Amino acid sequence: VFEPFCGSGTTLLATQRCGRMARATEIAPEYVDVAVKRFRQNFPDVPVTLAASGQVFEAVAAERLGASA
Repeated sequence: VFEPFCGSGTTLLATQRCGRMARATEIAPEYVDVAVKRFRQNFPDVPVTLAASGQVFEAVAAERLGASA
């Protein structure tokens, strides 16, 4: 499932529950944070990493905030 406007991640949650694969984009970092946090609350055993670098969510969020990860 392709979701060009991911928002708060509802489609990501639904596809995971249905056993489907999803690819989503979102331009606003705040929405990405919400979507990832919701996903992790619902599926804590599924790793969430940045495809380009393999970084975990916490490292990417820390870089965006200017902190060292």
